[in-house]
Amino acid sequence: MDNITYFSKDGKFSLKKNLQESYASILPFDDIKKLLTHLINVPDTPYLLFEPSNLADDHKFLEAIFNLNNMLPIIFLCNQHSCETENIIKKYSTIQTCKNLTEFEELVTQIDQNPRKSNRVNWPLTAKFFKDPQRPVMGKGNITSLSIGGLFIKTQNLEDVDLDDRLYFDIAFMDFTFLVEGVVIAITPAKDSNNNIGGFAVRFENISEPTKKYILNLINHKLINMLINDL
Repeated sequence: MDNITYFSKDGKFSLKKNLQESYASILPFDDIKKLLTHLINVPDTPYLLFEPSNLADDHKFLEAIFNLNNMLPIIFLCNQHSCETENIIKKYSTIQTCKNLTEFEELVTQIDQNPRKSNRVNWPLTAKFFKDPQRPVMGKGNITSLSIGGLFIKTQNLEDVDLDDRLYFDIAFMDFTFLVEGVVIAITPAKDSNNNIGGFAVRFENISEPTKKYILNLINHKLINMLINDL
């Protein structure tokens, strides 16, 4: 059966012994920074078993996990519901609760086995775009969301951009740039004349493995700094 990513800050891991009888392996974490690093490096983790410790830490840790991936199913192990537990469940929409191994296994069977395949991060990077690398630049803008699957760019130069256009992007990062190719899959026009910045979403295509790995490293480095430094 699946591997289980299991977090217990105080190291209790109450279900670990029972789980070991049915599951291939347990990945136990009692350090939130190590857990977040694992989730960043393994973005297709199907779910997280979370054993609470104290309410202040639970809120802080769940906030960091949710900011990383707000689609990650979290199974919250608790023997009884309190008002505070109910508040946590309401705040974090992907949380479900269980009291024992039987309830845990029932919840696992209901989880959508189509987890997020890659990390993404909000990150303003400047970029130029064009339809042919040998032709003049069509426009420029700020990439506000980036993953190894694609990007979203805000720009004032939407007039020549159409759905299904194949574009090339020269993305600036620190003191160097890198080139990626993609297809326009959605366009968001400017809301009104006072806000003349719209944008469009792009799905990357023909991206080389070295470029994909490079983008992934940039994203993961950003995520680690953004999430872990605040804990």
